[in-house]
Amino acid sequence: SALDTAEKIKDDNLQAETLRVIVENYAAKGRYEKAGELALKINPSQLVWKAKALADIAYHAAQDGKKEIAASYFKEAEKTADLFESFELPQKLSVINYISLRFIEIQDQENAKRLLESSLAEATKLPEFNRAEAIADIATAYGRLGELEKAIELVKLYIPSFLSLDIRGNTLAKLALFYAENQQYHEALELANQVAAETTLPEVNRASALSEIAIIAAKAGELQTALEIAHQIDCSFYKPWTLGEIALQLPHHRLPFLNNSQNKRLLHQIISELNHNPNPDLQSITAYEIK
Repeated sequence: SALDTAEKIKDDNLQAETLRVIVENYAAKGRYEKAGELALKINPSQLVWKAKALADIAYHAAQDGKKEIAASYFKEAEKTADLFESFELPQKLSVINYISLRFIEIQDQENAKRLLESSLAEATKLPEFNRAEAIADIATAYGRLGELEKAIELVKLYIPSFLSLDIRGNTLAKLALFYAENQQYHEALELANQVAAETTLPEVNRASALSEIAIIAAKAGELQTALEIAHQIDCSFYKPWTLGEIALQLPHHRLPFLNNSQNKRLLHQIISELNHNPNPDLQSITAYEIK
């Protein structure tokens, strides 16, 4: 039914994007031959979606232990990426980065690094703004690979804040979260505090980055650390939201606060922070005492 509908789509780009989703669904179910047939049906002019579809098949085959099938489709994905014209270098690099991420997901660090090094060499040839966009993707991939120092170095060298504030902030925020996931909160905070307080991307700013780091810490059981991070948030939206998420992580077994002094102390801290929030609607909700 999905295929019948896809065939009726007139826009080549939208049809190719739709077919890629269907290809991945076939691959996820282990139907690699059918997925491969559909990938070949993607309009040859839509190289981005064709290469991504082939990489998706390779990824699922690798997950399924089908190493030869995976290697074959990864090779085809890279060949497809090589078909871009020289003036389409940004698109080519975007596709290569996608293939790199698929390698990272199956823990094939050797091939991931090979592609990232190749991408980096080509990205430096781009004009300043396109270079910043390409390097942002490459830096994020290095972050996922665990090479955070390399990722930060690329940001400093190739993503100047005067040119691309949002690109730089978005990349730093992502790298900060990688640090937080590794429970390296000091490093995470250093990066988050380099993100601008206001950007044209409302979901990417210093407060949002600090909020996500605090929530990661809370979910890891580091509740006191999470509260200390939340204390640094200066935003009437993100601060109460973050404190609420931290509160949800407090241990609870039917009567959580009756005889648990640590829980009481943490909840007192949360309410104290909320009572200092400038939002008047929250003042009346939180102005009470725990007994």
